[in-house]
Amino acid sequence: MAPAATAGPSPLPLKRYDLYELAGPLAGEHPGARACGVLPYAAIPPGAPVPAGWPVVAAHPGYRADRINLLAVLDWMIGLGVDVISLSVGFHAAPNPADPLHVATRTASDRGISVVVAAGNDGPADDSLQELAGDPWVIAVGAAGPDGAALASSSRGSASVPGPAVLADGSPPGLHYQALVTFSDGEPEVRSYPPEHPGTSFAAPRVANVMVFIRKVLETCRALHQVWQSGERLAVIPLPVIGSPGDVDSDFLSAGAGQFRTRLQLAGQDEVRFPVRPPTQQWFDALAGGVAEARRELTVDAQTARRVLCALAQPAHGEPWETGAGVVSLSAARSYFAALTPSRWLDIFLPPGAADPAAVRRLDSELEPFWSRTDLDLLEDIFATGVRLAVTKVR
Repeated sequence: MAPAATAGPSPLPLKRYDLYELAGPLAGEHPGARACGVLPYAAIPPGAPVPAGWPVVAAHPGYRADRINLLAVLDWMIGLGVDVISLSVGFHAAPNPADPLHVATRTASDRGISVVVAAGNDGPADDSLQELAGDPWVIAVGAAGPDGAALASSSRGSASVPGPAVLADGSPPGLHYQALVTFSDGEPEVRSYPPEHPGTSFAAPRVANVMVFIRKVLETCRALHQVWQSGERLAVIPLPVIGSPGDVDSDFLSAGAGQFRTRLQLAGQDEVRFPVRPPTQQWFDALAGGVAEARRELTVDAQTARRVLCALAQPAHGEPWETGAGVVSLSAARSYFAALTPSRWLDIFLPPGAADPAAVRRLDSELEPFWSRTDLDLLEDIFATGVRLAVTKVR
């Protein structure tokens, strides 16, 4: 969180308050005061008093322009309410939780947005993660080669310093675009250009795509569970938030959309509706009959999605501080949900030890997995295609 402002008038000890360029006008007691749309910052002109109780994050003189631009991007994306933010940027400094960029990624995480960050390409040196990847609330991503081992260029941690949370394929082929995001007068402009060399900048968006799929499948589980409890007939799930009309070219964001997802887009629909069919009703009835705690309200947040991401990772060659939980992919995510048995469901949604192990084993033997192959085909079509924003770089 941003440190609270000093009570009473107090001059800012800065020659130039660089965040003032990012902030927009703010009506209030100070005519020159400005504030971000979402992030917890207020920018006061140099030498002006700080109103009591205002949250102020001080940037040192000469705060880099690319960092200010990235703050603008984060402010924009948090304001859109996106599901996942993917950052392939390279800042090299010790992580500082009070720095505005770190406050911004923490703000996104606190608001339930999964923040995926490229670990960097500084090779096998210990503790070589780039700055933003060192924060515990982000998902740091290393790059893997075809053999499932970390690329020699991929940054990593050490025996005493955490490395990437997961690895993913770091090769450019199959990713349709890179993106360059620039801001002019507070308005984003996104342009594409051809992919370049293998590395964590390509691994991170692959993980972001998997995270969108994970989050939306979990949200579908929660929505169906709520509808089952209420006795209603339809569960409504919003489509992933990937931008707003006019901000980004729709063709750029929708490469390779699936058949059903394309029909939804053409119809202008921003949500999908799933009926609670008799097999789903019976599955929930049996689960709640065997484990009473299964009736409790389900929580789906960034932390829940992160646990699932790490649980579905496949073993990788190397040490934990080099490879994290292992290699993740969309196919691994699909396989994980294809085996969504009662025990796995309870592991995701209930605290450890909340259910009787014997009852859970009995349910596993009696019930089929929650999702059928047809269900997963539909879920993958809707939630894992049409979002091919490969690399986002900010200048």
